[in-house]
Amino acid sequence: MKDRTSEPPTPDAVPLTPPHVLRNDLFRRSWLASLSSNLGIQIMAATAAWSMMVTTNNPERVAMVQTALLLPVLLFGFLSGSVVDIFNKRRIVLIGSLVMAASCLCAWLGHQLGLMPPFFLLIICFIL
Repeated sequence: MKDRTSEPPTPDAVPLTPPHVLRNDLFRRSWLASLSSNLGIQIMAATAAWSMMVTTNNPERVAMVQTALLLPVLLFGFLSGSVVDIFNKRRIVLIGSLVMAASCLCAWLGHQLGLMPPFFLLIICFIL
């Protein structure tokens, strides 16, 4: 039996290093959009928890913010794979991004107008 670990790599093998992958324009744009979206969601999660703590001074409510952020993943995670396989992926990403942007706009508007009760904040976190 031949030991495959001692064989040198073939010269036609292309290394899949990060710079090589990022040369693909479509992948690079998608990766940067995903990175910025995830950063925005994490910022929203931190500010929502902070806002809940300032508003209620109740640690259980702060924990409910984190629960509201993760509950959609648990409830709809199994269905999302089927939905993405059936429908147009770009349209689903666009609709999801628009819903997230609208919920962030509602959160900002509610905070600016002073209409941000704890339950409204939990609903916004659930939608995100």
